[in-house]
Amino acid sequence: MDTISKNGNENKKLFSEIQMIISAFLGGLIPPTMLIYLNYKAIGKGQKAYILIPLSVLLSVLILYGLMILPEVISNVIPSFVYGLFYALIIFSFYRSSWTQDIRLLIEGDSSKGSNWIVAGVTILGSLLNFSFMFGLMNMKPYYDSNVIEVDKNILYYEQSMPIEDVNKLIGILEQEDFFGKDYENVAHFKSIEDEYYITLAIAEEFWLEENTINYVIHLKSIIESEFDKPICIILESFTLFGGSKYKNVNC
Repeated sequence: MDTISKNGNENKKLFSEIQMIISAFLGGLIPPTMLIYLNYKAIGKGQKAYILIPLSVLLSVLILYGLMILPEVISNVIPSFVYGLFYALIIFSFYRSSWTQDIRLLIEGDSSKGSNWIVAGVTILGSLLNFSFMFGLMNMKPYYDSNVIEVDKNILYYEQSMPIEDVNKLIGILEQEDFFGKDYENVAHFKSIEDEYYITLAIAEEFWLEENTINYVIHLKSIIESEFDKPICIILESFTLFGGSKYKNVNC
């Protein structure tokens, strides 16, 4: 490996290992690899690290896809901070490899630390890219492995065994009660277990405890029960960052 003398690099502003690990914990793989690239660019060897950025994008997409296909019984019990630790461990291991030895020697010398504002900026950028990748992958994957009916950009998934007249009746109720409003892009799922109907509504978790949401769901449940004349269980579902879900049963 080429070695780099510390002479002439004392005034270079290089991003430290702790800055990279923090950016990985908060923003995934892309921000710290951008910082590594900026370090190499500062010492005139940007071409060596240029490949890291597209590789980090590819690896980020593959990791997100892997997390999304995990069984829910696993993904739902993994705390969010574990994902950050996973990314931080990858960056720590890479940064401690022989590939970055030349940069480590300079940072351990007299180089100045890179700006925390730049670290914050690339971390935010990396987080936004991760969100965009996640939503792109989620749009490619159906929410449920069921039959689908689209209603003014809203989607109802239903089990194949459900009577089609009951499916149409539920669509009418959801339209009437403004859950399936025009261009709302809301999602619901309809299935039966024994003699009970289960209706899942996709509603973000932060709205679950709001009074308007509670009153609306209770009202909707009573309307549906009166129309179907059988026990109804309404479940609220909130999709998590990595494709998992959180659930709340409503008087089931």
